[in-house]
Amino acid sequence: METHITDITHVIQLAVAPVFLLTAIGTLITALNNRLGRVIDRRRVLQGALLTVELARLVAVLFILAMCALIVCLGLFLREVFPAVADRALKLPA
Repeated sequence: METHITDITHVIQLAVAPVFLLTAIGTLITALNNRLGRVIDRRRVLQGALLTVELARLVAVLFILAMCALIVCLGLFLREVFPAVADRALKLPA
């Protein structure tokens, strides 16, 4: 009976873990989006001083590169999770 409870708790842990990961990724993207909004608002306020320098394209390119780097990092993290889950699955009692 005790092994069934352990198996059930492990299955619940595996089922709930992606929810927390997706919530964290959503929160991270929301925070980055808010930061980008603040940058745009600050640029509008300082437009008189920065009138001669056009930084919009540079900021857009850097933001896109940051998002691509984030996607690559999350992909590498996912790639690292698969062997860990496979190793854990091999160690479970049958």
